[in-house]
Amino acid sequence: MQNLVFGGNVETGEETIKRVFQTTTKEKSVMFSLLCWGLWMRRNKWVWEKINMSVFGVKHMAINFLSTLNRANARDTQQKNRQIEQAKSWSRPLDGWVKVNNDAACNQEREFVAVGCVVRDASGHFLRAMSNIVRGARSPREVEALSMREALSWIKDRGSSNSVYESDSKLLIDAMDKQSGSSLFHTIVEDCNELAKYYENVLF
Repeated sequence: MQNLVFGGNVETGEETIKRVFQTTTKEKSVMFSLLCWGLWMRRNKWVWEKINMSVFGVKHMAINFLSTLNRANARDTQQKNRQIEQAKSWSRPLDGWVKVNNDAACNQEREFVAVGCVVRDASGHFLRAMSNIVRGARSPREVEALSMREALSWIKDRGSSNSVYESDSKLLIDAMDKQSGSSLFHTIVEDCNELAKYYENVLF
């Protein structure tokens, strides 16, 4: 690579590229990279096709590529944001089913757990809700399991045979499906699975 002169100092092309990336902004570094790519494309056009591209053409090609890249990144960001918002929003169950959203909060100082759930139909219409207090100090995962157990017990007595239970605790949902153990948490999960047997169809 040919040596270059910068500020009275002689440096190799590799040193020049390294200096640019170390001393300039991210945006200018991107444009510098695209200009290098454009020069390489200009060189290939001449070597293989005998087409001589002007310096203006190289710059124009780099600017167009950067603009296309920015638009693609913006679309990707918007799509990801939409997916995040959709994941946060409530999704309807199948027709003929109800969805039960349950949650809980604990007060370690006063040693009680507040549990509750909201039931909505396939159109999102409110059907009923429940809240309850369970005495005793609990760990966070035990609190989530208690919320599920109370909701299962309450809905069971009201004849909703096709029910989807939704929780914000992935640990609890995973445990409902496959985990077992001897802790209090797993004992509550076993209670939940026993209550689920009273339903004709139930999903977690």
